[in-house]
Amino acid sequence: MIDRHAIIDKKIEHQGIGGKEIRIEKEMTIGDILDTNFNDMPIAMSNFIMRRKDIMELDEDMKVYYGHVVYLGYFVADDEIVEWLD
Repeated sequence: MIDRHAIIDKKIEHQGIGGKEIRIEKEMTIGDILDTNFNDMPIAMSNFIMRRKDIMELDEDMKVYYGHVVYLGYFVADDEIVEWLD
């Protein structure tokens, strides 16, 4: 398990997570998400796909992080992180 902290870009409006700290627990790529079977997809991942309408245009090697903002889990892409705290 990864234990890093970052700040999410304020432009992310989904559930008010923009500008907040996320505790990163897992790292993957856009390609990994696109390869995930829909039936095995966690809600946070499907929310990420719906939020990122441009997902098919992103580089498959772009990193995507799973972590918690307060008590809820979210996926955020590397281009949505504005600052690493550690």
